[in-house]
Amino acid sequence: MSTPDEILKVIYEKEKEGEVVFEWTEGFQGANLDDFINQPSDGLLYDLNRDKATCATWIKQGKESWVNNYAVALVITRLKERLEAYEKGLFTCPDCGYNISGSEFLTGGDTNSDSEAVL
Repeated sequence: MSTPDEILKVIYEKEKEGEVVFEWTEGFQGANLDDFINQPSDGLLYDLNRDKATCATWIKQGKESWVNNYAVALVITRLKERLEAYEKGLFTCPDCGYNISGSEFLTGGDTNSDSEAVL
């Protein structure tokens, strides 16, 4: 069995190689980070064992982190939806319903300035 320090070493090495490491039923798995995040949010969260259904079961097990993990699932899902909408040029402002182009989305609506991206 590996020590926490040994596991961290592998995780850091894989990160430098552009990979993400996660725990799976067969042990630790590695995947290309770009390929990993290109999958739909449901698959991404499932692979990370952070899908909403799994997180909700943890309350019954008394795991204190379930609330934050459930929140992570919601945030990742929403961010993925916004990214996909942006990539398609179909982002709609959740506050006003205004259709925003990709450049407006990234600058917060001010396409004539050097504003920071809101992503």
